[in-house]
Amino acid sequence: MNEFWIFLQHLKRPEYVHVLLNPLPLYGMAAGAFMLGMSWILKSSKEQKAALAWILLMGIVAWFVVRYGMKGYDRVLAMSPNEEAQLWLKVHMERAEKTMYVFYLTGFTAGLALVTSSNDRLSKVLRGVTFGLALLCVGLAGWISHAGGQARHSEFREGPPPGALLEKPNTPSHAH
Repeated sequence: MNEFWIFLQHLKRPEYVHVLLNPLPLYGMAAGAFMLGMSWILKSSKEQKAALAWILLMGIVAWFVVRYGMKGYDRVLAMSPNEEAQLWLKVHMERAEKTMYVFYLTGFTAGLALVTSSNDRLSKVLRGVTFGLALLCVGLAGWISHAGGQARHSEFREGPPPGALLEKPNTPSHAH
């Protein structure tokens, strides 16, 4: 079996697809916010539209990241080596569930800014809101991914999540 075939087989596993996509909300929103900010400095409407389209795409990608994360949650929870890792995974999922709508709203405002570009005043407000939301998404994505990294990388873990009581998190809490 060649490596490409193995890769294709892995794409059938939601936890694998989640790992492939999960950096995009953080890095993609950061890139989108940077592009949008630079387009304002350069006063380039073409680049603003490209940045808004990119941010819209990242809002859509965030939906896939959350979806595949939810689908692979129980399997990854079962593979987690200890209680601390399981607690961090639970925190990771809870953070994603609490904040996912901010990513969707960011993509939505970017889309609205694109379609209202003929109404300069409204579009300008929407671009500003999108920029602020994209920056918020960068912070939220970092917060979410920190917990995910703690779940999977024991070399960075220095104990359970703050405020977590050691409990038995291995009871599947997500019916997907």
